[in-house]
Amino acid sequence: MMVFRSARCVAWSIALVALLGQGCADERTVEDKSMLGQGSLDSGMGGMSDDAGVQTSGGEDTGVNTSGATDTGASPMDTSAPMDTGAPPMDTGAPPMDTGAPPMDTNTPPMDTGAPDTGPDPNRGWIGGPCQGASECMFEDAICLTDASGYPGGACSQFCERFCPDQEGNSVTFCVEGERGGQCMSRCDYTFYPDGGCRDGYRCQIMPRYNEPSVTQGTCVPESWPGPGTMTDSACLQALEERGVVWDHWDYATQVADGTNLQCTVDDPIRVQSPINGVSYRYVSHDYYRTLSMSCELALALWDLGDVLREYDIVEVIDIGTFNCRTISGTSTLSQHSFGTAIDIYGFTTSDGADYILERDWEHGTSNPSGAKARVLYEIGQRMYNDHIFNIILTPNYNSAHDNHFHVDLTPGSHTIRFGEPTERYIGPDQWERCGNH
Repeated sequence: MMVFRSARCVAWSIALVALLGQGCADERTVEDKSMLGQGSLDSGMGGMSDDAGVQTSGGEDTGVNTSGATDTGASPMDTSAPMDTGAPPMDTGAPPMDTGAPPMDTNTPPMDTGAPDTGPDPNRGWIGGPCQGASECMFEDAICLTDASGYPGGACSQFCERFCPDQEGNSVTFCVEGERGGQCMSRCDYTFYPDGGCRDGYRCQIMPRYNEPSVTQGTCVPESWPGPGTMTDSACLQALEERGVVWDHWDYATQVADGTNLQCTVDDPIRVQSPINGVSYRYVSHDYYRTLSMSCELALALWDLGDVLREYDIVEVIDIGTFNCRTISGTSTLSQHSFGTAIDIYGFTTSDGADYILERDWEHGTSNPSGAKARVLYEIGQRMYNDHIFNIILTPNYNSAHDNHFHVDLTPGSHTIRFGEPTERYIGPDQWERCGNH
């Protein structure tokens, strides 16, 4: 009886141990599955890359299973066991990082489609925008000037005789001479391309209009095109090159002032494109920026003026002209305008659109103006004198002919903005010259 009971106890004990062992095994399996899932989360952003890695590898086993077989060193029978595949969660996290690398690599080839990556371009699909073929240029009679022919990233264009179409929301265009006749190019646009007026691979250069060379505009051309400057240019012209001023030689023929035999000669005659040192120049009756005809010396002075105007957040000068071959009204003396060394300034505009107009804002008969805008105008006048930017500054106080502008010029040997005795310096009437229309 005792033996029977002992046998029954042994049997029950064996069964109990087997049952408990099965329960532990089940619990371990659930825990291991949880760890395996956690290993996938540890791969972080590589989790999505794992799926891509599997697809690009032609349906191979996932990194988790492969890692499990390698790290455990178990037989093929053991690699199928849930217990083994989930055992080293830290190890199983490493392969997903490796398998995530190929998807990152597969994203790079689109950059090598045959053109530099120009990024988003405001003129894409329009004249001057990048292209690989004419089908990427969204306008009639489009052609694509290709990278292989010297146009970085390609350039949408169109053949032209004198004029090119414009489209709202894109850069204004200009017809210039190309290898096969006239071709449309983008004009320099400092709104879209603040750093240089043109997209990467191109620079702003003053170009003559095809079939009308007397008309010029700053145009975006490939950087490989020859520029206007050469080593034989004067020191002044080389200084403009160093400052990044966009200019071109002005094919000026000496003129004679009306009613006289006085010749108007211009040293280093050039055409200059706005902006000059961050300041654009607009003729008073225009709504666009033109090229300015002047001497190189005046262009350098305008560069220096830009340093002063920047302190007042001024980005635009409204002018009434530069070169003009004529005498000073009522005299037989040539005006400094005749030499391209003078400019008449009507007003200024700041970056937020505020304007300072001499005809409206100047306060006459005082050296201590009360209005805020009048004070700015007086200060700018004084700075042009004190900083030796110009040699002569005539203000609206000078006479009625100057009521609406500053006349500033580079008269050799002069330096004046005075009234009364030479030691008294302030903006006001000056009797050194009777100029009428200077």
